[in-house]
Amino acid sequence: MSVCVTVFTVRLYFGGRVPQFGTVLTTPQRTPLLLASGLPAGQTVTQVCAMKDATVLLLDNGDLYGTGSNANGRLGLGSSVSSATGYTKIALPAGRTATTITCSYWNLAVILDDGSLATCGVGASGLLGDGTTADRFTLETVALPGTGRRAASLQMSFDTFFVRSTDGIISGTGSNIKSQFGLGYTSSSSNPITVLTDMPIPDGATVAWFTCATVTTLVYTTDGRLLAVGQGGPQLFATSLSDRLVLTESDLLTPQLGRLKGAATTGTSGSLAWGLAAPTLGGGGVSPVTTFAGRSVTLTLTGTHFRPEATVVTCTTNPALQPGSHDVVVTNTDIGLSATLAGGFTVSCFGVSSLSATVGRPGDVITVTGCGFTATCKVQLGTGGSLLATTFLSATSLRFVVPAQPSAATVTYTVFVTETVTGIQALSSTGAALFSYARLSHPLQDIAHSKRDLEIGWPPPS
Repeated sequence: MSVCVTVFTVRLYFGGRVPQFGTVLTTPQRTPLLLASGLPAGQTVTQVCAMKDATVLLLDNGDLYGTGSNANGRLGLGSSVSSATGYTKIALPAGRTATTITCSYWNLAVILDDGSLATCGVGASGLLGDGTTADRFTLETVALPGTGRRAASLQMSFDTFFVRSTDGIISGTGSNIKSQFGLGYTSSSSNPITVLTDMPIPDGATVAWFTCATVTTLVYTTDGRLLAVGQGGPQLFATSLSDRLVLTESDLLTPQLGRLKGAATTGTSGSLAWGLAAPTLGGGGVSPVTTFAGRSVTLTLTGTHFRPEATVVTCTTNPALQPGSHDVVVTNTDIGLSATLAGGFTVSCFGVSSLSATVGRPGDVITVTGCGFTATCKVQLGTGGSLLATTFLSATSLRFVVPAQPSAATVTYTVFVTETVTGIQALSSTGAALFSYARLSHPLQDIAHSKRDLEIGWPPPS
């Protein structure tokens, strides 16, 4: 909690019997109380943090004052003796002032003016980050991982402690019984993490904001993702009760949570506009990229932030898609955000629209009209028919000579056009590619065709 008021107008509501707000009470306090005792005149309170039976104030000149229980050295007063009535100044490392404070149940952590970190209080579970589990009765500096790191913000729970550095890296120390630090493993309560250890962040993302509870850690990244680790269940925004050992993008449980959308950005005032990320779908993220009209094909889409926790999804195209280029759109329906790959999928025309004659006899020359034809296309009569000698005229025209009737029992055949390299057959509208062997019923026409039969040797000798 942060306040920005003058000292003699700071009022807090507390209950208790120890002097955690500057005076000794024998009954819970539920009315405003002036917090003046022991504080220097003319200073402004910039931050307040409270722990079990104790309160710490940060003043605008960087000094700290505490009151209440000092058990286990939680106020950093040099002993475990509770503070007297009123506020007592807390000693900082030599030459330093405080810029940020945070408290846990029984610990105090401070960011100093040079970006270094100091802690005091209960050392159980490794909360102080000094490599031990011993209590510490004065504020002493704690090493941050890496070289030249400066602390930017702090979070404490009952038995975990996190620091975000100015470079966006989170480090943690304390209990790891539920892998709250996202290290991929758990530690028993008797073997805590006792030095600040960097938390692995997926995809090298930058942390915008984070928070922690006793067995759970949540992280918001600058690209708007909500990551969670620790004990499974609703506190991870997860549909599974399984624990998570590493930071993983959270599921969304309700449309209301889904409305928390937009990129995470930190403004000059420190305010955070946060939410969940839109999916991404870049070039090369669609396979295959084309099909023929009238067919369905299964697409594999590769990108980021597909839900839940997926980077690859599949879908089936609609056979009614018309020839041409089509946008590929992936929508996370739970948060209403989409990614579009303009012109990312093409439907090609490959079909038969008509025949120059639908009734004919062996030797007749038939032109097939359609689309998507190539020089490797061949005509077939009927399912399983032989590939016929075919003349490629253009992408819309083929020509073939009617062969001998394949079967006396079958008069009408479907004309197929097969692309011999891929084996794909062109589609046709109903009846558009039906060809029939038939004699004409008019006597004069029968005579003319009988004469032609003799010329071409039809029917063949038995």
